[in-house]
Amino acid sequence: MKNCMLMIIILLLLIIFSCNKKESDDFQFDVSSRPSYSRDGNSILFSPRVKGKYRIFMLNLKNRSLKWINTQLPLTDSCKDAILSFNGKKIAFIHIDNKSNIHEIYIMDPDGTNLKQLTKAGHYSFEPFFSPDGKRIYFLRALKQKKRSGAWLYCIDIDGKNEKKISDENYNIINPNCTMDGKYIIFSEYYMGDYPGLDQRIIKLKIDTGNSTIILDNKRGLVPIPANDGKRIFYLGTNLSNYEADKMSDEKKYSEIFGGIYSMNLDGRNNKILIKETWDTYYITISPDDKKVLYFFITNLMEYNLETNEIKEIIIDKEKIISLVP
Repeated sequence: MKNCMLMIIILLLLIIFSCNKKESDDFQFDVSSRPSYSRDGNSILFSPRVKGKYRIFMLNLKNRSLKWINTQLPLTDSCKDAILSFNGKKIAFIHIDNKSNIHEIYIMDPDGTNLKQLTKAGHYSFEPFFSPDGKRIYFLRALKQKKRSGAWLYCIDIDGKNEKKISDENYNIINPNCTMDGKYIIFSEYYMGDYPGLDQRIIKLKIDTGNSTIILDNKRGLVPIPANDGKRIFYLGTNLSNYEADKMSDEKKYSEIFGGIYSMNLDGRNNKILIKETWDTYYITISPDDKKVLYFFITNLMEYNLETNEIKEIIIDKEKIISLVP
């Protein structure tokens, strides 16, 4: 009898594990899911992994309706890193060819029409973002040299013309974005400090000259986003640097190091923490009115209200998303 009960329990656990694995295989958020608000703040664009490939969706926050934006590109390929232009008229995204794994940047209308390929480098172009006037797209292109890592910063007009490199220096860039005045690009960079692969800093790069300024250094987990008011930067990060953490015992590290959402001025002053979360927080974006911060926490999409200090989960109907994609 005991053996029979044990077999039943094991069978039930296997069924639960199988169901959870299937859901994980069919739907998954990660850093490439990259949520962004529509200009009116009423919708969110994001690109989760669905049935093994990245797809682009729009969620209406008012009526909770979900829309799969069909790019008409092969379903065997992935479309990710989708982002809306500031005027809401265009979406830029990365198309990944399933056979060659080449990453190129495309642009389309929010309904999936007027699809146009912008980059044709035959390599890795990624993390597109719009200039505030919507006339250009900035993006990263991976270096081809085998002994160097990082990426170049490029820009291209939305008609696919006038592609050019912005900076002669290569960076290990994370989450680049334009300030609202169109003068600077703010990004985080991994660099080869005392803790290679962990040391990070936030950099402000002047677009017309290519000159850069470090505004926050020696931290970890830095993911910045410029505020729409042109005065602040919000970012994900930890409270301690790698140097400070290295001096702690393992027990203290787990109890005293935490991740969080911070804000600071464009020059790095007035740095303060807004909310504490765990290290499982990743990616961040800001609403057009600068009143809400959107971020991923583990596999959930969360929204933090800067005025009320309330945090709520943006409920995503995962089964609905899976059902929309053939």
